[in-house]
Amino acid sequence: MKPTAFRGLSAALLLASLLAGCGSTPSNAQQPNFQALLVAADLSGASLAQAAPFDPLRRPRTDLSSIARVVVNLERIELVGEEGRVALLQPNPALGDSDGDGRPDIDLRALSGKATPIVKGTIPAGIYTQFRLFSPAELGSEAPSVYLVMKDGSRVPLRIPSGQQTGLKLVIQGGFNVRVDATTTLTLAFDLGHSLVQTGNGRFMLKPVVKASGDVSSGAVNGTVTFKGGRAVQDAGVEARSADNTYLTLTNAEGLYNFPAVAAPATYEFTFRLQTPANVVYLSRKTVSIPANATTIVNAEFELTGGITVSLKSAAAPGNVTVTLKDASKATVASSTQADASGRYVFSTLPPGTYSVSASAMVGGAAASGQASGVLVEDFQMTSLEIELK
Repeated sequence: MKPTAFRGLSAALLLASLLAGCGSTPSNAQQPNFQALLVAADLSGASLAQAAPFDPLRRPRTDLSSIARVVVNLERIELVGEEGRVALLQPNPALGDSDGDGRPDIDLRALSGKATPIVKGTIPAGIYTQFRLFSPAELGSEAPSVYLVMKDGSRVPLRIPSGQQTGLKLVIQGGFNVRVDATTTLTLAFDLGHSLVQTGNGRFMLKPVVKASGDVSSGAVNGTVTFKGGRAVQDAGVEARSADNTYLTLTNAEGLYNFPAVAAPATYEFTFRLQTPANVVYLSRKTVSIPANATTIVNAEFELTGGITVSLKSAAAPGNVTVTLKDASKATVASSTQADASGRYVFSTLPPGTYSVSASAMVGGAAASGQASGVLVEDFQMTSLEIELK
């Protein structure tokens, strides 16, 4: 399957006061597939007339020179999809809490051309038509959770038209599609000069003018896992992990694996792992940058690998055990202080060769030790060894 993507979701947004929204249970999934970004914009050259019965850009731009901050406190963010499905997300805590009320907030006056992430999380796949940004529910049309701070230090409440619950409802004409195997980014370009309206009595209303652009991108990854020499590896586990997403699959009888779509562009750490019936573990790791809208081939080759299982024999149960392995050059290659459930010390990722094994412990309150030399490790084999502690 080829990677899929759509770009240029160019949807004007009709903005109105928020109605009290339906509740929803946040997802516990660990793979974010949606994020919303807020940027400053001057939309004077655009027209939203097709999305609304009036063109808000015909309003004169408000003079912002006397305004220091335009603060919108956030309580939650909802996306409303087909058939009324509601996905609940929490605001990005990295936004900060500038007024110390315990909630993240946005200063619209401080927005710049650099995107500000306001939410990121996981929602069910599907088409969504509304992006709802809720401030704390407060009575009255001039709730203090949305306000101006003037340059003289005074605080001025913002009126939300219709006096319903404070907040903003962004109706996205045509909707946008969120998939589980990609990252959907909704960028909201906010024109504060046209959004902040000063009435004849000197009061302020917030009638936001926003335009959206969307980007859903993914990349495809496939490859082959083989043993050194070229033999295909069946049922090897393949994990692709980025900062935000993790994908898992197994190789088939030909050693092939395939991720039809992963969130991209992103850098992934690939881990290839096979555990044999004898508990030898083959392991390979690679870090690869995966571009969007392309297929990337990531192959892996397992080096020759074997292992040693060490059992200890002593007059009494040993304590404070340390088992150490050295290769033919006398260099320490591994050590363990933790036995498995059967009381054995397992070394499962060793290159073939000859090793010496030593063990030290406390037995009956006295120090004891034991060793073995010339222990042969072969590819795909686990060598069993018993050491007597004396």
